[in-house]
Amino acid sequence: MLTPMLYALALSHWIEEDSRRMSERLALLGDSDLRQARAPKVEAANVALHSARALIGEKTTRFLVRLTSAALVVAIAVPAAAQNIHYALPEPGEYQCLVPSTMPGMKYNVLTQKAELSSNLSLAPSALGTLVLESGGRYRLTPRGEQGTYSARSDGTIIFGGPLGAAQFTSAYSAKNGTFEIRIGYRSSPSDAGITNYCSRRSAAAQMTIDGPPNPGLPGRMVFAREGRVYEVLVERGSVAPLADGTMPYAAPNGELAYMNAAGQIAVVTPDGRTGALFAAEVTNNGLSGAFNWNAPVRREYLALAPDGSAIAYAAWDAVKNYRVVVRARSGREIVSLPGYTAPNFAPDGRLIVVGYPKEGGPSGVYISGADFRGLRRLDPNLDTPDCPAVSPDGRRVAFVQGGKLWVVNVDGSDARSLPATSATLPNAAVNGWPAWSPDGRWIAVTANLDGASYNGMEILIISADGDAAKLQWLADHHLEYIHTSGDRLTWR
Repeated sequence: MLTPMLYALALSHWIEEDSRRMSERLALLGDSDLRQARAPKVEAANVALHSARALIGEKTTRFLVRLTSAALVVAIAVPAAAQNIHYALPEPGEYQCLVPSTMPGMKYNVLTQKAELSSNLSLAPSALGTLVLESGGRYRLTPRGEQGTYSARSDGTIIFGGPLGAAQFTSAYSAKNGTFEIRIGYRSSPSDAGITNYCSRRSAAAQMTIDGPPNPGLPGRMVFAREGRVYEVLVERGSVAPLADGTMPYAAPNGELAYMNAAGQIAVVTPDGRTGALFAAEVTNNGLSGAFNWNAPVRREYLALAPDGSAIAYAAWDAVKNYRVVVRARSGREIVSLPGYTAPNFAPDGRLIVVGYPKEGGPSGVYISGADFRGLRRLDPNLDTPDCPAVSPDGRRVAFVQGGKLWVVNVDGSDARSLPATSATLPNAAVNGWPAWSPDGRWIAVTANLDGASYNGMEILIISADGDAAKLQWLADHHLEYIHTSGDRLTWR
């Protein structure tokens, strides 16, 4: 093993000639960046170098300390690549194919036990019928009678030949929780926009393995809702755990959780699991009549808790819409109501962020309030339909969605720009959900259609807050193939 003295002698000539030039390059990182890198490993390295100062000299010590710190800054700034996920190959057999079906009109909300005016997304039989995978890499469609070949790989990709190969625009498969699912983006004709088919088969063989943590370097926990349940994901490990039965969750920085429970109430749960507040369902009487009870509770969505937990905000609308943002104290007292606005959120300093809703008489744009939740000021550069604002942990920037893209703007309204959400490996991603900042402010998570196809299982896309497209990654998890947060908020704490 080289002693510090031998190490210094080996480097001395190089240091004398190049230390000044190297130090100038390293200085580009800035002292603030180096201060942020004072992690335990950096401190340990610096202590070891300073202890050898008598042997290697003051100049060499300073140079190596700066070199060590800078190298670790660079290493910290670039996340480790996501680990490989290996799926069991789809087994031969019959796969029943379904497609999403949207039916406008009334639906019965099982959580509020009331009829609601809405669009009910469900699954219906696909025109593909049943996909039958046969041994030897062949498939057939019944009752259509068409046949072809297929090839599946353990990374979740699948390639079809024959009639499916000519008409598909994307395909993939997964093997989780005892279900093989094959997703086929299929066009019935060249002019058809196409729709995604979900062909599934139950089997104990449907499993997956991951080489180590699936999301190395990504901190914290994400909270979201899917099919009437609230879940929490330990981001780096990708492990998923249910938190409650409900919808519209919001995980506050203080550890509290707000969500809509099965009785149509807004529940606020403290970090120790106690229900800290419970807001009863609101009612409206708009004078309408008909087959359904139009005096049903007002629909509430987009819940948000103030950073200190003193207030809760939400968007509300009734059978004739009447969108508004309501802010209430924990006692239930209404603090403010803002007609024509929706999608509330809070900044770390407690100010309110909202979006105008022009269809209901509000202005377009993203707005920030004063300390009393009034005096709204526009932040975006006069965009058409900005939505879903989220404030960075340091309170300096606001992320929002506009036209299938992720935007960020400073809280003073300056430097508005869109961040790249596509890359060579994710060329067709379309942002369509609520963004969430990572606890360290370096990343923004957002739900997205990764292949650009409508209704094709929105998954979570991780975008670098500095706009580096090379850092784009898909959030891998152990249990849920799709994270669909329609109407719900994604939060990261």
